[in-house]
Amino acid sequence: MREIKGAVFDADGTLFDSMGLWDRAGEIYLRRKGIRPGEDMKEQLETMTMEESAEYFRSSYGIRLERDEIIDEFNRMIYDCYEKVIRIKYLESWEEWGETDEKGIDDRRFGLQRRSRDTGGY
Repeated sequence: MREIKGAVFDADGTLFDSMGLWDRAGEIYLRRKGIRPGEDMKEQLETMTMEESAEYFRSSYGIRLERDEIIDEFNRMIYDCYEKVIRIKYLESWEEWGETDEKGIDDRRFGLQRRSRDTGGY
């Protein structure tokens, strides 16, 4: 039997309920800076790279940071949202992740929280 050395998961929208964040990331970034975003923010950023988005924020919204500084701030904001806001999608069975009493795996190590169906999953 081959030893598994790693695994790849499709996290955004599959394991984590994060698509709303990505749809509104530009808006959230600007609002955190006290800037009112345009109504077409999502459409403007949809096909841009991070570098293009940073230049767009500079030219369209007057942000006076260097491109790399904007990208660093944006990445910190996204990280903060994953750490404090984004939730894992509801799983039907925790057995597929492993139970602490049977397999010795602590689900909290992965940032997972056991949720009851009575609370709507959260």
